[in-house]
Amino acid sequence: MLDEFQEAWTELTQPGSQFAMKDIEVRGVPMRVYEAAPPSMRFVWELATGYGDRDYVVFEDERYTYAESDAIIRALAHHLRDVHGVGPGDRVALAIGHSFGGALLLRVAERLGPQIERLLLCDPVLLPPLTPEQIAMSSNGPGLAAATRKRRNVFPSLEAAYEHCRTRGLFADFTPEALALYIAEGMAEDQAGEATLKCDREVEAAIFDGGAFAAVAEGVGEATAQVLFVHAERGNFIRAYYEEVAGRMSNASVTGGDFGHLFPLESPATAVEFVKSMFEK
Repeated sequence: MLDEFQEAWTELTQPGSQFAMKDIEVRGVPMRVYEAAPPSMRFVWELATGYGDRDYVVFEDERYTYAESDAIIRALAHHLRDVHGVGPGDRVALAIGHSFGGALLLRVAERLGPQIERLLLCDPVLLPPLTPEQIAMSSNGPGLAAATRKRRNVFPSLEAAYEHCRTRGLFADFTPEALALYIAEGMAEDQAGEATLKCDREVEAAIFDGGAFAAVAEGVGEATAQVLFVHAERGNFIRAYYEEVAGRMSNASVTGGDFGHLFPLESPATAVEFVKSMFEK
């Protein structure tokens, strides 16, 4: 039996075979890996497009496939290329993302590689995988998911939406310009003039429920940009997790301040200071 095992092992791991191995160095640490292993997480993600019609994120009766998730990432990459003219050899000096936008920019930076030089992520929605107990607390208790499901999402008009929002605690500290932009860009107006939030509440709550954006942090080590995570100390996300994700990257750091998740909309000058700090390095 032992001889048969050894013979099979030799056949499977010999040079040129499917499970042949080699020694490489990863960030200064010797490591034994499979020769046929995917070269990067980007490569793995691109392979997943072959299963585009299969589910990637599932929450109750809501389902999002690999293809639908990939479309969001590609749309932003194409926007940079088609609208802003970013092409081969060009570089984006600074990309700024807040909340969900910050999380998705991580994947865009991985896809574009050295074309993005700096990445400022303002309290991005990055959640570690949640336990069943944490999911239940978030959905049924005072967590983000429960609060999101209670949010009003339909208004008689954009003007009514603005008047409602500026009296609510969540938006009370927005600058008038930021609130006007939130209403104009974040809501859709139908032919009758009724305004509805573009981001469905259940979609947003599902992300908070399951820590779905944890998958976005996979493969971030491929990003070569200088990355600054800004943690909002009065927000809901975990600085230690930001530090864990930053630790996988070659040029990333974490800072923070005594402000809430929505600080770019409440104090744009604070966000500008972080921008300046990135160009001083």
